[in-house]
Amino acid sequence: MVPTLGKWAEGQPRSVVVMDNSTNHTGLRTRMLIEDAGARLIFTAPNAADLNPLSIVSMFTKQILREQLLADVKSQAQKRCTCLQDVTTK
Repeated sequence: MVPTLGKWAEGQPRSVVVMDNSTNHTGLRTRMLIEDAGARLIFTAPNAADLNPLSIVSMFTKQILREQLLADVKSQAQKRCTCLQDVTTK
């Protein structure tokens, strides 16, 4: 990514890098590579999941999985109840 960065001071495109506060992103080496290329580095606010598209997708995926799990649990419970009713009525 660094070789394609523009220079912020010259108003070039691709001269701003926005990252979250992950420890992978906040290291001195990462900061130096970006700033030495002339780009501007901006960090999002801590725990700003609403600014991170991956966090948004992850949130929706987890919600869908929770709903599916709940539907599966309800379905299994219904099957067991039906089985118990069959056994107890005979």
